[in-house]
Amino acid sequence: MKAMADQAFWTEADKAGVQAEEDRCRALELERRYHLSVIKDLRHYVLALEKENERLRKAVKNT
Repeated sequence: MKAMADQAFWTEADKAGVQAEEDRCRALELERRYHLSVIKDLRHYVLALEKENERLRKAVKNT
């Protein structure tokens, strides 16, 4: 009887461990996607700054 109870306990513990690992993986994937979107936004921002910098350089040259 104790063996069956231990087996059921470990089965539940295993399920909890698997669920915890899935949750951790899901959280890591969400964090990765967030960082990729931040990188994408920063690239657009840098591109806009480079264009503005070039425009200002041309304006200074023409004066």
